Amino acid sequence: MFTFIRKGLMYHVKLFNKRTVYSSIIILLMFKAVSLHAQNKQINKIQRISQAHNTANYSITPSIEWTQLFNKQTGWTGGDGIYSISLPSDFKNNFIRKKSNNILFLFSDSIIDTLIDGKQTDNGFTMIHNAVAILNSKNPKRDNIQFYWPQKNNKTPASVFIPSDIKDRQGNPVEDSIYYWLGDGIAIKNKNKPLNKDTALAIFAYKMTNVSNEAFGFKEIGNDLLLTDANFSILKQIPLPKVSEGSLGAGIYQENVRHNKGKEENDNYVYIYGVRGIHKGLIVARSTIADITNPKNWKYFNGQTWVSDINQSQEVTSHVSNELSVTKIKEGKYALIYQLDGIQPYIGLKLAPTPYGPFGSMDTLWHCTEPTDKNKIIVYNAKAHPSLSSKGKLLISYNVNSLDFLNQLHSEPTFYRPRFLMITWK
Repeated sequence: MFTFIRKGLMYHVKLFNKRTVYSSIIILLMFKAVSLHAQNKQINKIQRISQAHNTANYSITPSIEWTQLFNKQTGWTGGDGIYSISLPSDFKNNFIRKKSNNILFLFSDSIIDTLIDGKQTDNGFTMIHNAVAILNSKNPKRDNIQFYWPQKNNKTPASVFIPSDIKDRQGNPVEDSIYYWLGDGIAIKNKNKPLNKDTALAIFAYKMTNVSNEAFGFKEIGNDLLLTDANFSILKQIPLPKVSEGSLGAGIYQENVRHNKGKEENDNYVYIYGVRGIHKGLIVARSTIADITNPKNWKYFNGQTWVSDINQSQEVTSHVSNELSVTKIKEGKYALIYQLDGIQPYIGLKLAPTPYGPFGSMDTLWHCTEPTDKNKIIVYNAKAHPSLSSKGKLLISYNVNSLDFLNQLHSEPTFYRPRFLMITWK
């Protein structure tokens, strides 16, 4: 996981000699170790960037309504990851409202709990490796959002997406020795000819396993594309091409269908972003909509053109985060939004004329103030949410965690959740 370094954190805590509780997720001791050199090397550069912060083309402010949407006292009370996917009108499950803008959220490690007066109780604290929610509107109102996770045989919460390696013959989860952390995803329509006619979602997932009881006793053993139905049941796990010291799925950008003299052309692309190496270099894959479920047909950018060999991929920029976004904004430019080096308190913006570069210099969008010299708070993996953004605006999230997870959780049980910002373009 030193080379993978997605969100960083996951030491296991045994409480009262009972079964291992995967509560304090991945606390970035490893993140600190691998990014320390990069952090020291760039500190002067960061200061210069911050001082040169350019707000001529936009303003940015905290989005209190969106941040409060995830400040919950029961059920899902914390988590990270938070990718958002706009669902098509023909997507149907028990959480969908007809004639609504239905948005799917993908979370990785998530806390399921019941708080009383904002305090922890003995009412079943559990951490699972992934969860989902559906928002039935673009408005951040509590009545519009529903969270979902299944249950194990003993009625305790289970992860939504579980590798087939750890299910019994009846398909029930049996243990957490192998698990998924989630990347970005995309909704699939049947007309795009997926490998299974019931396929509704294609979701990137990082397959993890524990190898010891030590603090760094886990590793990535695979990078899968999950094809699921509308009820989140996995129909197929597709192993993805191996990326040296990295993985695919950090972000997805779907190019809009182009129009030529009023006629729609079917040559639009989906761009798939991967991150590799300690320096967090960004690579780009490309697929047609029809081939998104067929990775063998994907192409990779080699700095000049698109090729079939992933080993010829060239990095289009570096020092990004393992979760990020690329979004088309005004004047036909593409905005790459990320957390500098994955964990530094700076949210970066780079612009490019295409979804694959060349990306310009970094503008510091935001300096996250949660980390201080007196606490052990960390921030990481910023990204944009165009499906939740109105015209002329762009919603951004970043994750908050702590190097002293359990104590921080005890003092502030809902601290482990995303924070939001809103860009308004001028």
